[in-house]
Amino acid sequence: MKALSSKVEISILWAAAILASAILADSVLLSVVLLPVLAYMSVQALDRKQRCR
Repeated sequence: MKALSSKVEISILWAAAILASAILADSVLLSVVLLPVLAYMSVQALDRKQRCR
């Protein structure tokens, strides 16, 4: 159940990032910095969850 919870949390973060990207379509900071950082952090979080099993 806890693994499902982390996947849902990451999915919600991605949904928020995509919505922010759509709203702030002109923001270079969002597309160049924030989205890649979010991608890196979500991959790291999933990797840590896989190692803990």
